[in-house]
Amino acid sequence: MNITDVKNNPFLLDRLNHSGKQMYHNQGYKGKHVVICLIDSGVNAHSEFTGVDVAITGDTMGHGTAMCSNICGINVGMAPESKVIVYRREDEYLYSVVNGLKYARNWRGTNGEKVNIVSLSISSSSSYGDIYTEIKACTDAGILVVCSSGNSGTNDITFPASYDETMCVASCTNKQEIATWETSGSMVDICWYGEKVITANWKDVNGYDMSDGTSSSTACVAGLCALYYCKYFAMFNSYPTPQEAKRFMMQMSVDLGVKGKDNYFGWGFATLDGQIHKRIELKIDSNQMIVNGYPQTIPQAPFITTAGSTVVPVRSPYEAFGATVLWNQADQSIIITK
Repeated sequence: MNITDVKNNPFLLDRLNHSGKQMYHNQGYKGKHVVICLIDSGVNAHSEFTGVDVAITGDTMGHGTAMCSNICGINVGMAPESKVIVYRREDEYLYSVVNGLKYARNWRGTNGEKVNIVSLSISSSSSYGDIYTEIKACTDAGILVVCSSGNSGTNDITFPASYDETMCVASCTNKQEIATWETSGSMVDICWYGEKVITANWKDVNGYDMSDGTSSSTACVAGLCALYYCKYFAMFNSYPTPQEAKRFMMQMSVDLGVKGKDNYFGWGFATLDGQIHKRIELKIDSNQMIVNGYPQTIPQAPFITTAGSTVVPVRSPYEAFGATVLWNQADQSIIITK
């Protein structure tokens, strides 16, 4: 398959825009100032990486090239202006992943840049002694670790995706239904398409493949996170914490399946588009706001005045819709932009 074949079947690429990717790109946010570490089998040169800052390390099995194209490819990726560094893992075992996480945590760019996001499309049904320690160290260092749930087709617990510090990504079908191949369970935080995802072919610089699995779902979500980090940095000249980024992605997700979090879709389908199926629930005198089924604590509860008027706080609901709320102390004004 070549790029002409891909573009002649618009559905294959249109799905990328279900993520809100195009909205962010139109605003000028394509991943600039964001560093992603891909821990995988390596990356080969491909036309998808034309003009993209990617470390070409040599791929030992093709998986890494495919995942990298979903993260930053110019046609089939999410964040083409991000910088992707690559740790080529030695094998499929978690101690190799630990070494990759250490590499990500200690990496520094020529201008002191640090890794913001790790994309990790690997899972194991058993843990390894040092992996939680390193996951925790990465989180403490400000790195969001995005992990796949796995492809066992069973309800299970996998590592390192089951740790609270990571963002666990599962798959849904192109109809946004349960993917029979995914590893489901209470660990799942979010999902994205995992059926017939277009990826770069590692042996043909102009070739493409289609694949099923949570690996591509994870790489695409990692790329979406990079777009969010890019916009956040442009607005605040800093980066969100891993906890803030994870909360944002879950709040922005579109609820699938049963209401609220479930074992197949987590909190829902990953998207950055605040206009897609957004539902916010608040209750009088309650400091809990529910966004697409995902609860969060807000600083001020809605209340009813003695005159019978209902007062609802501005900042939390508007920010959940993707707006920015600014308070100017000097002139006592509120500015809301979207």
